[in-house]
Amino acid sequence: MAQPAPPACELHVFSGFGVGVNDATQIKIEQGVIGNEIRDGVLNMFRIKDPAAVQAFLAEALPPADQLAMIKSVDYSKTLRGKGRTVIIHDQPAQNVTIFNFKKEPKSAAASSECYSEIVISGTYFEKSTLTKKLKTSYFVRDFGSGAAPVRAKFTAASAAISNFPPKNVEDAIIARESVRLIAEQHLITIANTK
Repeated sequence: MAQPAPPACELHVFSGFGVGVNDATQIKIEQGVIGNEIRDGVLNMFRIKDPAAVQAFLAEALPPADQLAMIKSVDYSKTLRGKGRTVIIHDQPAQNVTIFNFKKEPKSAAASSECYSEIVISGTYFEKSTLTKKLKTSYFVRDFGSGAAPVRAKFTAASAAISNFPPKNVEDAIIARESVRLIAEQHLITIANTK
């Protein structure tokens, strides 16, 4: 009598927590080196002028339901992490995985598979530094094999430059919204192809 085939390898994908803003400007100018007025002018040139407005714009462009639909629309069979695996998309974020525990935290879902891995999307955010403006999607990739603890865990971000952002008027906002959505979709492909 033939033995039943072992459960297929499973890839679990968890949706993100939302959107955010990160002012990555790290200008350190000692007081007295240059005049206070010049120093403040340099700092203000690179700061995000209204982080709350930028976050509100991103939340409108990438509402949770749309982010989840994007995650579900990926053809994981054509990606490095999904090929040959049973892919299970979770509608809710993985509540327990954080930057502080992702290398030790147990699996985020129950699974009978002898081969389990997961992608936990942390969120999408706008980052401005002194040189660039980027849209990033941070995420965790965790491989468990057949064990209870991760044998490999990685925290990183997919990143793409975004121009004319934040938008300054209604016309720019329409273009910016489409750019944000396109970049977010491309990030999901990058994430699914993470080694």
